[in-house]
Formats: sequence, C-alpha cells, structure tokens
Amino acid sequence: MKEALTHLAIRGLGRRGQGMVEYLLMISVVVGVILVIGALFKPKLAGVFQQIMKMIEGAIRQVGG
Repeated sequence: MKEALTHLAIRGLGRRGQGMVEYLLMISVVVGVILVIGALFKPKLAGVFQQIMKMIEGAIRQVGG
C-alpha cells in the first residue's frame, strides 16, 4: 500500500512539472509571435505616429496656441 501511494505521489509531481514546462513553452511561443509581429509592423507604426503628431500640431495651430 505504501509503495502504491509513493508511486502515485511521484507520478503526480512529474505531471505538475510537465504542466509548468508546457506553460513556459506556450508563453515563449506567444512572446516570440509578439516580437515578430512588432518587428514587421514597426515601420508602419512609426509612420502612423508621425501622422498623428502632424494632425495634433495642425489642430494646435488652428486654435492659436
């Protein structure tokens, strides 16, 4: 009986460690995808921010600031 409980306890610990590794792998994949998408869209985002700044500056000039 004691051997069976020990076996189940050891088996449960292995699964918990396996689950943690799986979560870490998933997080790594998500972070990698985010980095790749960020690198691909960086030039476009810079242009969008410049366009927004020009619009804000134009609005400030119209107000008389």
